[in-house]
Amino acid sequence: MSKRMHPRYTITFVTLLIVWPATACQTSPASFEPATSELSGSAWPVASELDPDRVFGEAETLITRYLATTDAITRDGGDGPTRMVGVVTESWFPREDAAFAHYQEQRLRTVGHTTVDSLVIQSVSQSVTGNLHVEAIACVDATGVWLLSHDAPDPPEGLVEWWGGGHQGQEMSETEFDEWSEYLEDAEPLSGEREAIVLWLVGQDLTSLAIDGTVNWEGAHSCHTPLND
Repeated sequence: MSKRMHPRYTITFVTLLIVWPATACQTSPASFEPATSELSGSAWPVASELDPDRVFGEAETLITRYLATTDAITRDGGDGPTRMVGVVTESWFPREDAAFAHYQEQRLRTVGHTTVDSLVIQSVSQSVTGNLHVEAIACVDATGVWLLSHDAPDPPEGLVEWWGGGHQGQEMSETEFDEWSEYLEDAEPLSGEREAIVLWLVGQDLTSLAIDGTVNWEGAHSCHTPLND
């Protein structure tokens, strides 16, 4: 029988909740170096003839695919990084490949799914050769993703969703409490966070855009900091 959480039924992680270097998407601003491409340093006339709704749609589709592909590779312990080919540019792929190699070396994997919301297109530019450059910022939510040892069992059904959905005040049975507490103590998972991320997208046209760089946005943003009107 389910019951409202009593103060003694408090589950906490054995380790701190932090954001891990799952992909280059978690690169800190201090260490970030813009991806090299023929667009760098070029004049950027605004591509005003493009339909803003189409730009948004293509960017959202690509970013969603990028996060889903990242989840799939980290879920497999970093195996199969070439699945990123076509999702990221050739110049950015080595960053992604290095991050996935860390999973293989440390025998880590993930469970869960990353989501994206609050996407805003910051700018759309075009190089003299006609290639497009789209700068976007979005809330990337990894609270539903856990980092685990490769040998750790999968979490009990419902636990990741319960934790990521804001556990305070939600119902839990005593059986679930015992099972989930034991799992957390043994597996020591790390949970992701919700972060504002800047993404650069490059391509010959809107249908061929690929991720050409990402960096955490540390400034004020409604994704992680309440904004005053």
